[in-house]
Amino acid sequence: PRRKITPAGTPAALQFVVRPSPYHSSRLYTLSPQPVLEVVDNTGYVVSSSGTAGSVTVSISPTPSASENTTVTLQSWIAAFVGLSFKGTVGTTYTLTFSYLGLAATATVSMTSCPSSTDLVSSITPSTASTSASTTIRVQGWNYGTSPNSLLRCKFNGQVYPASYVDLCTLTCTLPSGLSPSAGPLQVSADGGSVYSGSLQLSVVGTVSSFSVSWSQVNYTAASTVVLSPLVVSFVDSAGNLA
Repeated sequence: PRRKITPAGTPAALQFVVRPSPYHSSRLYTLSPQPVLEVVDNTGYVVSSSGTAGSVTVSISPTPSASENTTVTLQSWIAAFVGLSFKGTVGTTYTLTFSYLGLAATATVSMTSCPSSTDLVSSITPSTASTSASTTIRVQGWNYGTSPNSLLRCKFNGQVYPASYVDLCTLTCTLPSGLSPSAGPLQVSADGGSVYSGSLQLSVVGTVSSFSVSWSQVNYTAASTVVLSPLVVSFVDSAGNLA
């Protein structure tokens, strides 16, 4: 069979320099990061020929209820989208097809719904960590998709720990073993540690060192019988945290 040979310097493929996040919020219509594509020749290098390059256009399937800035003019064979946005349905995965003169590149984006809070931390699971083993905390909040892993941080009791991006609304923080029993807010930064946000309490608990018994009511049911109600037995570690 014949094989078509594309001369060097002639457009042969459209490829991503920056892909959009695979998750998109129903509250944040503008894609982040904004996609950037380049036109390359058959050797994989950006086309270097002069002349009018044209435009790259994106089509979205299934069709969203609204979209903006879906076409951008190539500059030096680079298509850098600005303000590309669309409004879709939560739970739907959309296919974005970027096209230029018969060349195409695709990306998939799933529409998700972040918590209603605009805080970086709206929930943490679990809310306790162990002194004897590392603990991965799942943090839900808002708009993590604009921050690469290198800028995400978690802070607990003054110590900073790396965070890992899961999706636009979720990240994870891993606390190491060996922490002392303590309690305090788990905070998150999305700008490399300049500003932290979050007030939800996290407790680090160890092994049981003691217990306490409490009650709020005493009833005498017979001359030799006393009923304590309700009877609460609490097991605590050396710092007084519930174990």
